[in-house]
Amino acid sequence: MSKTILHLINGFDLGGAETFVLNLCLQQRRQGYQIEVVAFKSGDLLRQFQEHQIPVYYGSNQKSLWGVCKTVLCLLFRTRFDVIHGHIFQACLVSRLVGKLKGKTIITTEHAITDVTHRPAVLRWVHKQTSKWNKKVVAVSHELKNIMLKAHYNSEQIAVIHDGIDLSRYHNKPSTAAGFVVGLMGRLHDEKGIDYGLKIFAEFAKTNPQATLCVAGDGPMRKEYEALAKELGIDSKITWLGFVAHPESFYQNISVLLCPSRYESFGLVVVEAMACGRIVVASNVGGLKDIILDQKTGFLCEVGAISDFTTRLQQIAESQLNAEEMVAEAQARAQEFSIEKSAQLYSELY
Repeated sequence: MSKTILHLINGFDLGGAETFVLNLCLQQRRQGYQIEVVAFKSGDLLRQFQEHQIPVYYGSNQKSLWGVCKTVLCLLFRTRFDVIHGHIFQACLVSRLVGKLKGKTIITTEHAITDVTHRPAVLRWVHKQTSKWNKKVVAVSHELKNIMLKAHYNSEQIAVIHDGIDLSRYHNKPSTAAGFVVGLMGRLHDEKGIDYGLKIFAEFAKTNPQATLCVAGDGPMRKEYEALAKELGIDSKITWLGFVAHPESFYQNISVLLCPSRYESFGLVVVEAMACGRIVVASNVGGLKDIILDQKTGFLCEVGAISDFTTRLQQIAESQLNAEEMVAEAQARAQEFSIEKSAQLYSELY
C-alpha cells in the first residue's frame, strides 16, 4: 500500500520553494504516493496545483498557526497520513506540533537561510527545539546545513537534499532575441540583489550600448528598482516582464543570466538557466556554491563586486572564453539536480 504524504507550506506564492513543492508533489504522485497540500493562504501558484488536480486546502482563516493546526488535525481524522512534510518556517512549526501530537513521521525542509538567522530569538529557539521531534531536517544546500550547525542543530538529524527541477522542460535552443541580452530572474526583493544587477548592467552598457536587460519576476520593490534604473540611465534598455509562467522561454531568449543575490539558500533559477545552456554569473554565496563550479560551469563573484561581475559579462560578450565548453559543462552539471533525484532521496527518508 502506498504512503500518503501531507505537505504543508506557508502559501502558494511564486517562489522557488513553492515551485519546488509543486514539482515534488507531481513526481511523488508518479512514484505512487497519495499527496495532499495545506497552506496558510492562497497565491498565484495555486492554479497550477489545481490544474494538476492536487488536493489543496487553504483560506483566510488559516493565517495563524492555530488555524492551520486545526485544518491539519481535521484532515488527520478524515485521512490516514503516514508522513507530514513541512516547508518554510511557519509550516515547519505546524508540521512538528501536529505530527508530535498525532505520532506521525515528521520531515521538514529548511528552504531559507533567513529562517535560521534572522527570525526573533524566541522563535528561532522554538524552531530548533521542536526540530528534535523530526525524523530528519532537510537543508537544501551545504551552506544552509553549516549555518544550522553553527546554530547548534543536531548534526545527525540534518540531511542535505538539493531542490530539483523537471529537466524535460529545459533545453538549449538558439536565442531569437536581437543582440546581447542580459537576464535577471527572481522576486524583486532586497535579498535577490536586483539593485546590484541594475548597477552591473549599467556599467556593462557603457561599453556595450546595444545590450539590453530583461527582468523576470515581480515583488514589493519593483517601483524602487524602476526608479533606480531611471537614475542609472538604463530604463530605456530594460524590459520588465513581471511573472513569467514558462521560464524556459525566458532563458532561451537571453544571452547570459545574472544572479547577484545577497544570500541564496539554493538557486533554482540558476539550475534552470544552466539546463537551457545559458552561462550564469552569480554571487559566491549559499547554495549557489553547490551548483556552480567557478570558471567551469559558470562564474562566481563576491557579493556586490560590480566590477568583477561586469568583467565576466564582458568576457562572455567578447567570446574571450570557450563558451561552448562551459555551456556543455553547465548542462551536464544541471542534470545532477533533477526532481527525480530529489524525490528519490526524500522517499528514502520517509
